[in-house]
Amino acid sequence: WMPVGISMGALSHTLEFVKKRIAFNAPLSANQLVQEKLSRMAAMTSSIYLLAERVTKDFVAGKCGLPAIAMAKAHNSFVGRQIVSLAREILGGNGIVLDFQIASKFADMESVYTYEGTYDINALICGRALTGVSAIKSAVSVKNEYASKSRL
Repeated sequence: WMPVGISMGALSHTLEFVKKRIAFNAPLSANQLVQEKLSRMAAMTSSIYLLAERVTKDFVAGKCGLPAIAMAKAHNSFVGRQIVSLAREILGGNGIVLDFQIASKFADMESVYTYEGTYDINALICGRALTGVSAIKSAVSVKNEYASKSRL
């Protein structure tokens, strides 16, 4: 749920900014590309909310397990990064300073992408469920596998 909250906050702060910011005698919100990016942000935020809600309800009802949760965590943190990146783009230089909230949302999303089991591991858990083959190997098994094939 963290990517959802961060994304909602980023969208809210970005909307507030573009309505107040005047550029070339018009609010930034009147710019076509800004509206397109806002539209994309809103659609992506809605999609990650709906996925989180569905997986949560299925988990509570005992209808899903770790692969579905891993898929949702991987997807939502991946899409969340795109959302905060769009927010930063819209704010321009103001998107990298703490005064406008987006820089902190960007940093928050990066930490979620990493600590939520990491995107890569969650994607591999989902991939294992889809294929029936685990691509996750311990460092010891990889070392032993290559050591036995080494010519040195």
